[in-house]
Amino acid sequence: MRSATLGAALNLIAAGFIAYLFVVIASLRLREMANRQTELARLVAERTKDLQEEADRRRVAEEEATATAERNEALAGDREVLLRELHHRSKNDLQMILSLLSLRAEKGDRPELVELFRPTQDRIRTIALVHEQLDGSKRFDAVVLRDYLEHLLAHLQISHRDYSVEVKAEIDAEVSIKLESATHIGLLVHELVLCSYRYSFEPGVSGSISVSASTENGTLRISISDTGIGLPPEIDPAAPDEDEIAIVAGLVKRLSCKLSLDRTPGAGWTAMIPLDVVQQSTLSPVGTA
Repeated sequence: MRSATLGAALNLIAAGFIAYLFVVIASLRLREMANRQTELARLVAERTKDLQEEADRRRVAEEEATATAERNEALAGDREVLLRELHHRSKNDLQMILSLLSLRAEKGDRPELVELFRPTQDRIRTIALVHEQLDGSKRFDAVVLRDYLEHLLAHLQISHRDYSVEVKAEIDAEVSIKLESATHIGLLVHELVLCSYRYSFEPGVSGSISVSASTENGTLRISISDTGIGLPPEIDPAAPDEDEIAIVAGLVKRLSCKLSLDRTPGAGWTAMIPLDVVQQSTLSPVGTA
């Protein structure tokens, strides 16, 4: 009897202990799960905060970029207006100078004055044509060489209409030239064509002057020849005593140009100009990135 009672008591104690162990283990697991959930919530909160801060930084950066772009666009617009006005005024000022020279040359009906002032007028017109080429253009730092030279040669023929000489242009150079370099190239072509008019032809004698321009292997090649009697021996690019050749020598230096003269009939001047010296590196209109 006592053995049965003792066995039952032991079983009861064992069952209670096992139940207690289950409760303890369950409590530990619940506490561990709660700790994990707390840690997970903390990690989620930190990550959410990081993402929000990153989103805020990006938003601020985008707002600053937008504001900068708007400021740059406004500045580009102002720059375009100022440059357009500058070139317009320069063109008008040069035209006024031309008009004054024309009035002075025609005053008193002295033909020698007309001939004296004509080279200066042509040089000023050569510069003015650069600014005219910029009218209506989307950019103000370069001109298309072909358009510029064709207009220049047309003006030279009109200026020398008392000569029965046709100026033939064969301009294959579809390149954009920096503004300053375009002026130098235009003046160089003007001076060499002027040499043909002055020395190869007499007024009333018919003939032609040919001007060609092309690009090859990074070089702009400009050739000028005529059907006249040719240039006299004193016209020597190596000894620039004449006014035209002295001007040419200065332009050749500015353009890093190699200039040669072939006195063979039908030949003439050849100018080799490095494109990397005169060519505009980019072709983006004013106001664009």
